[in-house]
Amino acid sequence: MPNVGGPAQCKRSLLMSVVHSRLLYGAAVWADKVQHVAKYRNMMLQSQRCAAPRVARCYRTVSDMAALVLAKMPPVTLQAVVRKRATALRYEGAVLTAQQKEDDTIGQWKAMWDASTKAAWTKSLIPDLRRWWSQG
Repeated sequence: MPNVGGPAQCKRSLLMSVVHSRLLYGAAVWADKVQHVAKYRNMMLQSQRCAAPRVARCYRTVSDMAALVLAKMPPVTLQAVVRKRATALRYEGAVLTAQQKEDDTIGQWKAMWDASTKAAWTKSLIPDLRRWWSQG
């Protein structure tokens, strides 16, 4: 997809949802293992990194963290952990609402965003990830 022109933003996001569904297949099983092994975390982020700049319409030189923030796509490893937690709670009889899932994901993503040394310029423009997420 070209950066200028090409499909509209909603179509780009739809294509990314297909990538996410493929990446998150069976997330309740492998989520914990991926969190503890940097090689696997990087492999998952690398797969997501290919599509995020296309959705955000940014150049390929933009860092992976900046592209994910601009595309409003939490890292797939964080999404997997939240899915695993939701599945575990469902087996216990509790239900995790969509708002709770979003708050959990954004909270973990904000911690990852603040700890990252990448995307310094983007951090100066988007210091508050929650506010960026909630805007249109």
